[in-house]
This record gives sequence, structure tokens and C-alpha cells, in this order.
Amino acid sequence: MSGGEGDGNSLAKPRWRRIGARSAATVAGAILLVLAALWFSPFSIPPGEALGIKIFILAGAALLAALWSRLPRKARLALLVMLAVVSALNYYRWGPRSLYEKVDVYDVVHYYLGAKYFEELDYEGLYPALILADYENGPKSDRLKRYRLQTGDGYEYRGIDDALERGREIRRTRFTPGRWRSFEQDSLSLLRDIGLSAASWRKLVADRGFNGSPAWIALARPFVALTPAQSVKLLCLLDIVLLASALFAIRHAYGGEIALWALIFLAASYSMRWPVAGEALFRYVWLAALLWALALVKMGRPIAAGAALAVSSSMRIFPVVWLFGPAAQMLHQFDRRPYGLRNIDRYYWLMAAGFAGAVLLAVGWISLDIGAWSLLEHARDMRIHVQVEQLVSRHIGFAKALVFEGGLEPKYLTAEARAAIGALKPVTGFLALCLLIALALGVRTLPRDQAFALGFIPFFLLATAHDYHGVSRVMLIVYHASRMENRWDRICLIWLLVLELFSCWATVRYPDHIAFRIGYLAWGTTIYVLMVTIALVRDWWRSRSAAGPVSA
Repeated sequence: MSGGEGDGNSLAKPRWRRIGARSAATVAGAILLVLAALWFSPFSIPPGEALGIKIFILAGAALLAALWSRLPRKARLALLVMLAVVSALNYYRWGPRSLYEKVDVYDVVHYYLGAKYFEELDYEGLYPALILADYENGPKSDRLKRYRLQTGDGYEYRGIDDALERGREIRRTRFTPGRWRSFEQDSLSLLRDIGLSAASWRKLVADRGFNGSPAWIALARPFVALTPAQSVKLLCLLDIVLLASALFAIRHAYGGEIALWALIFLAASYSMRWPVAGEALFRYVWLAALLWALALVKMGRPIAAGAALAVSSSMRIFPVVWLFGPAAQMLHQFDRRPYGLRNIDRYYWLMAAGFAGAVLLAVGWISLDIGAWSLLEHARDMRIHVQVEQLVSRHIGFAKALVFEGGLEPKYLTAEARAAIGALKPVTGFLALCLLIALALGVRTLPRDQAFALGFIPFFLLATAHDYHGVSRVMLIVYHASRMENRWDRICLIWLLVLELFSCWATVRYPDHIAFRIGYLAWGTTIYVLMVTIALVRDWWRSRSAAGPVSA
């Protein structure tokens, strides 16, 4: 009898499992549809046209968010799936080349060679060695006159004779004959067989060199050591696998609708236009790990969440600011009496332990693999980027919003604007501190995952980073999409989508006017920060007033 009952129960699966299976099948079917459509497509559109199509995709997503509460659930899901499929097809330009064939050689030269030959090249030796290998095998471009040398004090342009002299010294003192032959073959394969134009070659050696973090190098080295340069496209595709796994983690934690919103944003975002996921080498490990951290916080896995955030931070450093929300909530717990560390929720201690443990493991791994000295070298490299090198037009942050005066001109960030940003640092810092204090009060009553997701706000207020790091706004998309029952969150979601729409439109309409695009994006993001912070402080104040005075 018991056996019969057991058989009957095994056949009747719970409803949530049946729904989950159908949802997984739908997602898998959509992925296969996109992959097949790209494989069999007879054409690929140029990047500019794909960017223009993003404008309509983002407009459709904003309209869907506006009508969200009025649409039946099945209609919302169908529209989300349609937008996600179209976004993914458009991201890979409606053809097989970007996903299945193209390699961003400009980017891969830095990261493939920089990781594979880091022991010989360090952070400053890539360009001299590359120029020497090119010169001795017939110069790719006889118009190459100078390159940019990285020193302990910054960057300076030097003539090609200087590069050749340094390249020969690096070859003589750091390379064995076999390793040099391997480097020469790999570099020539990337530059000539896979292909880099003469103009891009001249631009490449005038760039700022290789600056991957020691943790990134330790992660990439086993892969690049086993993969010949001719097959580097296989490694590039791992970024897509990592991002897909992160979206599945978001789906598991939040549900399919939230994951679809995240996918639409990633595929249509202005900030994801370069580097393209699947064309570059391990460029989105940090983003995948950050999304995993958010999903794990939601799932109540504090140790794993802390470890995932540590992985993200070790790749790009700045994701550490996503600890702001959990840290603010920890501080609020000191309000309990009697005051003391014992009041802090065990969850936060476990998350901190996961973060610290992963950092210590990473440091140990780096020390054994490439040497602890690399940590000091990278710290010096980052100091040069942050302090010595001037801000560039594509950098975005709160400081840019304070100096932008509107209008199309000038096209690029001027020396006067850079000086103004420096002069306004005390004012910028004070205003950012005020907003962060207000945000810290506002996140008090939020669920842990929502407080964590808002880490982009301190990142925007405190840093002036390259615009491609702005793709981390996907965390805000998850935050608002998970609160769609609130009208204000729908408005904030629409605002974020409109900012991406404007950025795509400005890039298409005025491609050379970077200061215009970044300036208005900085203004719009500042308005968004105020929208969220004021709403959270209002909710915190109402909850505090409703609770009444606390008796001693």
C-alpha cells in the first residue's frame, strides 16, 4: 500500500515544479531559437545600425514598463520574451559573424598576450615586445612612428627606435628562445592571420597597455596557456557562458520575468556596445560574478554571496562598493539595546567571512602562481590611471554632472572642465557624502538583496569610471523589476531605460560629441540617484514615525 502511494506521489509533481519546468523549457527554446537564427542568417548589419535598432527596443521596453500593471501576466511574459529575443539577435547584429566568427583583436592582443606572457612582459613590456616581433617579420605599417611607454610615473610617447631597443632587452633578459618563438608566433597570428588593420595597429601601440588585475591574470593563464592564438575565439565565447549562468541564477532567485528584464537591458544597453560579449577575452567575469552575488543574497546564501562579490572585486576592484548596502544595514543594527556587535545579524558576519575568505584565497593563489609582487605592480598601475592620467571624455560619474553646462559643444572634455572637476573635489565629496548618508538611512528597511543591488549609487557618486562599466546598472534594473507592483519603481525603471535610449540615440546622431552624450547621461543618472534616495528616505521616515518612540 505504501509503495502504491509512493508511486502516485512521484507521478504528481507539485505545481511549482511543473511551472519551473515549463519556464526552463521556454528559456531553453528561446536560446536555441536565437543561436539557430544567427547561425543560418545570410547577413550581418553594421554596428551603427544595430545601435540604432536599440533605440526602438529600449522604447518598447519603456512602454511595456509603463503599461505593466494594465497588461495580463501572459501578455507581459510574451512581450518580454519577444523583446529579449529581438535584443539578443540585434546585439549580435542579426548574423553569424559577431557571435561565431569575429574576434576583437585590438582587445585580445592586450589580454591574451598580456596574460600568457605576463612573467616575461610584466605590465610595461607588451608594446616593445610586440613592435620588435612585428619589425623583425616585416613591419605591418611603415607609418608607425611612436608608441606609448608606461613608466612608474605615468605614460610618455617614445620613438620606435626606443621600442626596438627595449624589446631586444626584454627578449635577451626575460625570454628563453622557445618562449620568444611562441610569443612571436602568437602575436603575428593575432595581428595578421586573424587580422588587425594598419590604422588599428598604430592606435594599439599608442594605448595604455595591459592592466588586467593579478586575479584576472591568474584566472586566465591556464586557459590561454592551453589555447593557441588561432583558437582564441573559443575562449571569447566563455564570457557568454558566464553571463548566461548569471542570468539563470537571477531567474532562480527572482523568477523568469526579472531575468528577462536583465537580459533585455544587457543586450540593448549603450554600455555593452564595447567590448562585445563573445568577441573579447574574459571581459565580463566581473559582471557575471556581481549578478551571481545578487542572486545568492536573494537566495539567502551569505557565504557564497560574499565570495562571488570578492571574485567580482578581484577582477575590477570597484565592485567592492556593492558592500555599501549590507554595511549600512549592519550599522543600523547598533540601534538595538544593549549596544554591541552581538546585535548584528549572523547573516552579515557570514557574508563578510565569505568575502574575506575568498580574498585571502585569491591572494594566496596569486602569490603562488605569478608572485605577490604583481599586487604591488597592479596597485601602482591603477594609481597611474586614477591620479596621473587625466580624465577622458568617456569617463562618467557624479563629478561630470557638476561641470557639464549642456549643449553640443565642445565635443570632448576640455582642459578647463578637467581643471574644474579637480577644483570642485571638496564640493563633490561633500554632496556625495550627504547623499550617501541619506541612502544609508533609506536602505534600513529594505530586504538585504535590494540594499545590495543599490551599490551602483555609491559607485556613481564616488568614482569617475569608463562608460562601459555603466553596464552594472543592470543591478538597478533587477532592483526595480522586482518591485514592479510599486508605481514609483516602474517610473524609475522607465527612467533608466530612457537614459539608455538617449545614450544610443546621441551616439548615432552625434557620434563625435562625446561630452554631450556623457554630460546628459551624468545629469540623468544624478536625477535618478535623487529619485531613489528621496523615496527611500521618505519611506524610512514614515516607518520610523509609525513605530513611535522606543521605550527604554
